[in-house]
Amino acid sequence: MLLQDLAFAGRTLRKSPIFALTAALTIALGVGASTAIFSVTNAVLLRPLPYKDPDRLVIACSDLRNRNVRDFPFSNANFIDLREGTKNAFQDLAGVFTDRNVLQREDGTPEQIRLAVVTTNFFRLVGAKMAFGRDFTDADGIPQPPPLPAGAQPAAPPPRVPTLAILSYEYFQRRYGGNPTASYPFPLAGGFHPIRWGTGEALADASKFQAADDQIVLPGYFEVMRTSLLAGRTFTDADNAPGRNVVLIDQLLADKAFPHQSAVGKRILIRTRTPEPEWVEVIGVVAHQREESLAERGREQVYLADAFLGSGGVQNWAVRVSSDPASYGSEIRAAIKALDAHLLITEMQPVETLVGQAQAGTRFSLLLIGVFAVIAGLLAGVGLYGVLSTVVRQRTAEIGIRMALGAGPARIFSLVVGQGLRLTTTGIAAGLIAAFALTRGLTTMLVGVKATDPATFATMAVVFFLIAATASWLPARRAAGLDPTAALREE
Repeated sequence: MLLQDLAFAGRTLRKSPIFALTAALTIALGVGASTAIFSVTNAVLLRPLPYKDPDRLVIACSDLRNRNVRDFPFSNANFIDLREGTKNAFQDLAGVFTDRNVLQREDGTPEQIRLAVVTTNFFRLVGAKMAFGRDFTDADGIPQPPPLPAGAQPAAPPPRVPTLAILSYEYFQRRYGGNPTASYPFPLAGGFHPIRWGTGEALADASKFQAADDQIVLPGYFEVMRTSLLAGRTFTDADNAPGRNVVLIDQLLADKAFPHQSAVGKRILIRTRTPEPEWVEVIGVVAHQREESLAERGREQVYLADAFLGSGGVQNWAVRVSSDPASYGSEIRAAIKALDAHLLITEMQPVETLVGQAQAGTRFSLLLIGVFAVIAGLLAGVGLYGVLSTVVRQRTAEIGIRMALGAGPARIFSLVVGQGLRLTTTGIAAGLIAAFALTRGLTTMLVGVKATDPATFATMAVVFFLIAATASWLPARRAAGLDPTAALREE
């Protein structure tokens, strides 16, 4: 019985090859799209993360960004207050900050690594297991003794708390050969010091201090990057000297600290190199630079000269050239090596490449959306073509009668195309309404264009209208070319 049904289905499909091809193409597109969606969903949403109870983990900074709170990273004191104040709400709270650092190998050559500064409970919170050695303990997190005032001589050297590190298994294998009995010194240096700023009212109320992104730059930075100078001036060589308490700020900070007035010549309080805030003078205002991503505006920015925190804080260099930047790589490396052979140059790339890497996540999301949009367009076109082809086949006798009564090919053509375009107009109207309501979720991925951009909506409507017109043209052309006698005889 099954073989007979299959044979009958095969004969039916052979009699209507266009219908069979349309159905097969629709199924193929549907299966392909469903497979692609499931693959991404499984990798991003369904597959469990490699942590303990991943469904109970929350990254606080991401949640704060969603709530438009940008006053972070937290200071140590604020983090302790937060942890103590949320004991009844959270099972545990850990802090982590990641950065890159350059270390020396045993042979003296430099090596760049990924470094994370964490609280002592971080690995226990995420459920990480130690392959060798031990985890941090609370005693490991005792702060180092504060520095002595300038010129003071201690009665006895203060005890130094040992600096401890936990290596990733991959790095342990690569650098130390995976030998747990080996003992090697591991050089650690550097740290993270977020800047906080405020106006005069912050002296009376410390909660008025706000976090900002700080950049340590050398004179000439803004000229090389061609950052727009909105007011005042940029750094000169005279500003890059100890004791020069001058800064540049961006437009966002200027508007917040000194609304409706010039910020040049004004003073702000910053807390970065001393426990107590200190006054600095604003000598210039520059355009805001998006550092996190093109879609994320980011926080206010303060620019410090290299000598403000002690010369040597600059870790990144910008070189403007007149032709292809990639062709200058060997010359730049040779110049740096001649200065100091132990300096490590990493990530020497054109700015376009860096911007592309920063947008990789957004580009991937938009690529998926674009692929699904193309598939949706193909499905719409194939579906409309299949519907109209079926309608033409079912109305073959009617079309024959119309032609016998005097309707010309142009009239039949417009009849079929008109039916297809009416269906299309209804679908486009419903789609525009749905898109207007749903595209607000794409706001975080858009730069320089609104989620409800009229030009984009109009373009998509025109594109789908053209797809529908093409899909309608083929069966309409077939209907207009029917022989009335043959059509009536076939019916």
